[in-house]
Amino acid sequence: MLIRLLMRIFGWVHRADRALRAKLTAGGWFALAIMVACAVFGLNTKTAIIHQVFGLLVAILMVAAIASLRFRPKVEASRRLPDFATVGEAFEYRLRIASRERHDLGAFEVQENVATRFPSEREFRAYRPLDEVPRNPFDQFVGYLRWSNLVRRNAGARFQWTGSAQLAAGGEVLARLRCLPTRRGIIEFQALRLGQQEPLGLMRRLAPRFRVVAADASTLVREGTGSRLSAGD
Repeated sequence: MLIRLLMRIFGWVHRADRALRAKLTAGGWFALAIMVACAVFGLNTKTAIIHQVFGLLVAILMVAAIASLRFRPKVEASRRLPDFATVGEAFEYRLRIASRERHDLGAFEVQENVATRFPSEREFRAYRPLDEVPRNPFDQFVGYLRWSNLVRRNAGARFQWTGSAQLAAGGEVLARLRCLPTRRGIIEFQALRLGQQEPLGLMRRLAPRFRVVAADASTLVREGTGSRLSAGD
């Protein structure tokens, strides 16, 4: 019963962590960290400057959050994956994004999504990674880091966006992304999401996920000798 409750909480924490990572920029994380520190040290009511900084950061983050609410670009995308991939070896692939807007979209970022699932209770109990480093007693008892490592392993891939791109009205851009396969088996590429920094540079406007047309949608990864990719919609 305790394990099931912990795993449910792990799922909530994982979703919140992914949402924050997608939403906040490096500057946003810095501002949030300073705000949390001010909240902790602000318990001392004699340090008025900390209260002022805390209030200022709350106001700035609220403005950034409001400025990042709406982003619905009209775009189409297609991806082209390489013929072979190997576990543990990163590869680059191309992503063509075409604008259907009448105005310039400006600089944007791409966030890839792959099909993943949360581990079952049996999987979690049996999972013992060979390269796991010794952890403190709290981590060993709770097990969230081990659970999150298993979730990343089940996802099968990690992505790195090579930088922002500019998209003019009615134009298209050919972007390059890096993918690192982390396990054997089929990796299912799902919908894309575009992100764009709001004027303060603390948060991203996130477009609703959209499907990729004319795309390779899954890849079969093999260990050592490479992989064959199966095309799909």
